[in-house]
Amino acid sequence: MKISVIVPVYNVEHYIEECLDSLLAQNLSEEEYEIICIDDGSTDRSGEIAERYGKLYRQIRIIRQKNGGLSKARNEGLKIAQGEYVCFVDSDDYIQTGILNRLYDLAVRYNLDKLMYGYQNFKDGERLSFNEKSDRKGETLLFFQDASEMDTCKIVPDWKVAWNYLIKRSVIERYDLHFMEGILFEDEEFDFWLNHSAGSSGYIDQKIYYYRMRDTSILRTFRDDSMFSKYIKGRCKLVLHHRKVLEDYSAGKLPDFRIPLSRGELENRLYCEIKGMLSQLICKADTEIFEAALDFLKNEELYPYPLRLYWQKKNGIIKRVLIMFFSFWYPKEGYIRFCIKLSCLIKRIRYNVKDCFRL
Repeated sequence: MKISVIVPVYNVEHYIEECLDSLLAQNLSEEEYEIICIDDGSTDRSGEIAERYGKLYRQIRIIRQKNGGLSKARNEGLKIAQGEYVCFVDSDDYIQTGILNRLYDLAVRYNLDKLMYGYQNFKDGERLSFNEKSDRKGETLLFFQDASEMDTCKIVPDWKVAWNYLIKRSVIERYDLHFMEGILFEDEEFDFWLNHSAGSSGYIDQKIYYYRMRDTSILRTFRDDSMFSKYIKGRCKLVLHHRKVLEDYSAGKLPDFRIPLSRGELENRLYCEIKGMLSQLICKADTEIFEAALDFLKNEELYPYPLRLYWQKKNGIIKRVLIMFFSFWYPKEGYIRFCIKLSCLIKRIRYNVKDCFRL
């Protein structure tokens, strides 16, 4: 079998037909590819629609499970995938007609572990036809010795997510790649380890994937009151994961990846995760969640000293001495608390101004 397409499904009854129709409009026979739909406990008609398609088309497989999140759904799909290559398609998006066979041919011809492709954003409600093939006259096809080289190429999009590349399944199995469960924006973590696992890679500068921008998407709602606590808990889980990898590295238990990891690289991931979490807490300006997150970091002895050491490494001797001096007398916690208070004040002023205009 050439390709396994993994499609997580959750409450997308208005979009899933369009997604599956695009996946069925490919130049591949039923035996050459499979569409694995994982219904992640949908509460609308998404599961029923997927089941109906599954009865009509042999290449569609339906897996139903309790709601466990996007990562769990993708991991379940990976467990049963049979294709030589794997790709992911979100069930509210779609892909270009007749493109999968061409992507597969390119990947096989050049023996690629990873083939990345371009994408087109469109607003929910906007009508785009996936039957319109893009012009290939100015198409660019780039090759890299390994996937990590793409990060320094200006032509390759910065936004690398699970749905804009084809991956050789043997690479996933060889390095036990999977999506970390219980976190949001799991693509970033997966892509980091994929970059250290995949060898020869390619990028085709063609808009093949159509990404629907919805107001209810995680990207747009993770700071909402109903989502933010879950988001921060996920980042706390990531922090502990990064520290565990670093501890294993220090103990000589080196991760088995094609491109070796350095201690500095692992430290940087841990520190950047902590810094990123604190930045989001300031943006949200929720004092209760902030206090809980800060207590967590203190209890795990991850605040503030690792950050102080990180700053020192990034600066010269004079700056390092100044940072040590001032962070000793004026710990970063005071600065963070000031930022939180200021952010809360700005938030209240903004709401009061809106209320005045309403009156």
